[in-house]
Amino acid sequence: MISSRTGKVLLATVKGNASLSVIDPASGEILSAVTVGVPGTEVPHEFALTADKSKALVTLYGDADYGRNNPGHRIAVVDLTALTCTHHVDLGLYRGPHSIVRDAAGLFWVTAEENSCLVAIDLQANDVVRTIWTQVPTHFLAATADGASLFCAHKEYPFVSVVDIEGAEVVDRIPLPVGSQALRLSPDERFLYVGDFHRSLLHVIDCENRKLVETVSLVAVPGWPYPTPDGKHVVVTTYNEAEVRGYVEILNAQNLADAKAVPISGEPFHAHVAEEAGEVFVAISTGEIVKIGLENGRIIGDPISTGGEMPEMIELVSL
Repeated sequence: MISSRTGKVLLATVKGNASLSVIDPASGEILSAVTVGVPGTEVPHEFALTADKSKALVTLYGDADYGRNNPGHRIAVVDLTALTCTHHVDLGLYRGPHSIVRDAAGLFWVTAEENSCLVAIDLQANDVVRTIWTQVPTHFLAATADGASLFCAHKEYPFVSVVDIEGAEVVDRIPLPVGSQALRLSPDERFLYVGDFHRSLLHVIDCENRKLVETVSLVAVPGWPYPTPDGKHVVVTTYNEAEVRGYVEILNAQNLADAKAVPISGEPFHAHVAEEAGEVFVAISTGEIVKIGLENGRIIGDPISTGGEMPEMIELVSL
């Protein structure tokens, strides 16, 4: 892999040029932009890494975003040492891959939204080897640390599903008022943080009892929640579409009503918490990544270019 000043790189899926960009977070230099799809036709959304972080599997959701999408059916495999897309895994009749996570056995579970299924990819077989029917379209996933269970968000469907991977079945539905956006587990896995589908609300689910225990108001409609690894904060990217105004909201995990909202220029997508530095990186629709201090809520330095519009998922990875 190309070296950076810090020994770490930012990986970013960029819809504008259908790439997985590799960026030096210190200098802002784009070290590589690996083409994984076709601009305007087959664009990347999310990715997951192999256990040794030598490869990234990138979902090619289709030609647009949720609700307007002509669904894709491939997963790009990127060699992070050679910085090349080595091949694609064809999902066949399974379409609309969006979210992707790795389980304890090393299989990669992907949402096949068009089919209301989860599909498991075995990278050695280069094929789909298992499926689980979720009964309704699934858009977002969160996996337990042991890789045994998945939590599924279904956008406008008013519940979160709990999936047992070994049993290959949905074992519970946790009711939510009007549906859900992205979801993330707290570091101790006691709580599941879930963004409301279209209201300025963040929901908190008790994982042991599998029920909604708290709902807090946000400044704008949530995209993705990010509990920090130290358990102190919950960072939520939010957007007011009517006012074309984005925010990064930083909540006190012990008292979620204690929060600060940081205005940003554009719609925010994924974030990555760099806990050791007390910072969070946030991808913005304009094609930039901003860095924000967790404690003071201030933007740090100049924005980092991703090389194209509409970056979605980002992750800071050690070389």
